[in-house]
Parts: sequence; structure tokens; C-alpha cells
Amino acid sequence: MKLKLLTAISFLCVGTLFSQTKITYETHGLKNIGNYTIQEAVYVSPGNSGENVVWDFSKLKCKKAKHYVITEPENTEKGFEYENANVTVCTDNNTFYFETDIISNKFLGLSTETAVIKYDIPIEKIYYSFEYGNRSETDYKGQGLYYGSVHTEIYGKYTVEADATGILIMPDNVSVPNVIRIKTTDRLTEFACKNTSFINTKYLWYAPDTRYPVFVIKENIRITAEGDSIINRSSFYNESVLSQKIEKTADVIARFSNENKLHSIYPNPFTDYINIKYDLKKSAKVSLEIISISGATISTIVNNGKQKGLQNYKYKPERLAQGTFFVKLTIDDKIFMEKVVKAN
Repeated sequence: MKLKLLTAISFLCVGTLFSQTKITYETHGLKNIGNYTIQEAVYVSPGNSGENVVWDFSKLKCKKAKHYVITEPENTEKGFEYENANVTVCTDNNTFYFETDIISNKFLGLSTETAVIKYDIPIEKIYYSFEYGNRSETDYKGQGLYYGSVHTEIYGKYTVEADATGILIMPDNVSVPNVIRIKTTDRLTEFACKNTSFINTKYLWYAPDTRYPVFVIKENIRITAEGDSIINRSSFYNESVLSQKIEKTADVIARFSNENKLHSIYPNPFTDYINIKYDLKKSAKVSLEIISISGATISTIVNNGKQKGLQNYKYKPERLAQGTFFVKLTIDDKIFMEKVVKAN
């Protein structure tokens, strides 16, 4: 199995506009806890990636409810065929089998009324803990059996990345702060009498205190052997967050716009210099440093009190080798960290 964990930097304590949500087994992992219901809605665009994004989905139009039952494999008809499975998710006559623990969540396959799909090399859905900026990619393969006699071979590549953080605005004008968005891309080909390819993209928003996603957007593209594309799109949201009335939207947005923050760093990668901008909503004690990947301070650009306003610094290192570094901005007791790359 080929696995690339591209950006997990565990030793750094990174501050953002609000406290950052992490995806861990204890907070967001699959567990045998019974029923889970989501509301299907009309498809909407997933919006921007990046930090401190505001997604306004307050005008969602509902369609119908979708129910999931999370249980143990032995409670399902074909659970005995998935030896390592310890959690199953059942919905609409489809059963999905997972092996999940404190390290990762692996997708082992699924069964329907007419098919059984099993992965010899399972899909690594996510590793724990997963936070903004993390990305992983795995190759997987398996077999399908349709109507008890038609065999297929399945090969694919699965990518998962935490591509955004921010505020999610839901129907009834309910705002969910501190959400993290997980983007998954599943590219697979099924070899049978005619080969069929699929590109399945999914966006999942997770909140700190809600185990399962509070909002999901899916786009499934099926490409036939003749080259035709069939596209299906859908959206789903977790109605349980609406009853929480977490915070009024106006209050969240006001707080969002009145926080100190790291504004921009460019160009990145850089060769000769980088521009570093940050915004102070009030006077504060500021420290601005360049940090090595091992955590050592390479250069201190600012270390004093600063007046409120937009601050802009041009950093031109005299001797800095090619490689990866971090810009560390400390405003009073809040830390912001951004990765930068020095090119040739």
C-alpha cells in the first residue's frame, strides 16, 4: 500500500481565528451508537477553501430525510464476509463495512441487494488526528460480485485533505463556528465486460461538539466505456445542530471581523523575499519570527508593542538555505503559524 502523509507537523501549536477543530477518533470517529439522521437538500456549491472562511448555506431547500443505522457487523446479513470489520453503517438497503480504531478509519467494502464489494487493500478514509493542512493519499484495490456470478476488478486512488476552516451558516440562521472542512476525492476504475471509471468528490464539515458531519456536499461522476459522463450532485445537513442554536449569525460575524489575524504571506514559495501582513484590531504585544522545521528560531523580525492597524513587513534573508520554514506570529497570547518554502 502506498501512503503519503504530506503535511502533518505534530510538534507545532498553531493558533487560528477561533480554536481549531481536529478530527480524532474520540471526537469524530465511527462508533456503535445507533441511529443517525440527516436532511437531504438541494445541491449547493461547496464554496472557498482556506482559513477563516464563512459559508452561508442559510437558504438551503430541504428534500427528504435520510436515516443511517450504525451497528456491529454481526448484526448484518453479510457481516461474516468482512473479517476485520468492527463497525457497519446501513442505509437504503446498502451496508458499508469499516475497520476503525484510534489510529485510522479503513473502508473494507459494501453490500447491496445485488452486489458484494470487498477491498483486498482497503481505503484509508482518514488518519487520527487530522487537522487543517493535513493531506493523505492511498491506492486501493478490490473485487466486486454482482448477482452472484458477475466478477469485476476495482482499482482506485483516494485522497483526503483538510482544506478549510471557518464558520458555517445553516438554515434558521444558525451559525456553527470553528468548523473544519474535509475534502475527499475518490478516483476508481471497475474492470468488467466494459470498464467504467468514477470520480467521486465529497466535502464534509465537522464541528467541535458533533461527532458526525454537520454538512455534506457530494458530486459523483460516472464515465462510461464510451466516454459519456453521468453526474449526480447532492447536499445533506445534520438537523441536530439547528436545535443547538449555537450563536446568532450577526454575533459570530462581528466577532470574526474584530479579531487579530495573520493577513497574508506572499510569494510562497519565495526566492529572495516574502511580504508578511497581519492585522491588529487593537494595540498589542507582537512577536514575528521565522522558525525552522525543528522549531528553532532563525530570525526575529518584530518583538515589541505595536499600534492597531494593518502591519506589513518585507523579510529578505541574507543566508537562508532552500527548504521549508514557518512564519510564527504571536499577538499577546495568541499564536499564528504559516508554512513557507524557500526555493532556489
